[in-house]
Amino acid sequence: MLPTVLVILYSQVVHILSLNNRVYSKGILNLNNMFKDINFSVPSYLNATNITVDSLHLSWSDNSEDETSFNIYQDNVLLASLDSNSSSYDVKNLTVGTTYTYKVEAVNNQNSIGYSRDLEITIVNHLPEVRVALLLLYKSTNGDN
Repeated sequence: MLPTVLVILYSQVVHILSLNNRVYSKGILNLNNMFKDINFSVPSYLNATNITVDSLHLSWSDNSEDETSFNIYQDNVLLASLDSNSSSYDVKNLTVGTTYTYKVEAVNNQNSIGYSRDLEITIVNHLPEVRVALLLLYKSTNGDN
């Protein structure tokens, strides 16, 4: 089956075509109703970096233009409230062997704009062991073996 190409103009599908340019559907399909329940203002791309045995760095994309704060949740418990336009937070005092779930909420005047997707992180205390064996060969320069 050939991939489908949508030609979109002003949030409306004008034509649905295949790669061989054969028109399967002509006319206008209104996309506004398809996306009416999706909130594009929620934080997205929640990510953890610089993960150590007791800390990590959370970052996200701020997609809202009118938030007044961000709430950071760890295991559904409020961890911190940050100023508007924040896009990162350092988490400390983590425990090895524990799995944590994080999410970020955008807030506007005490009303929730929405939440990011959950991010689950398990803290480990080491990387898997890698054993390397070195074999040193010695050859005498004076002819002794």
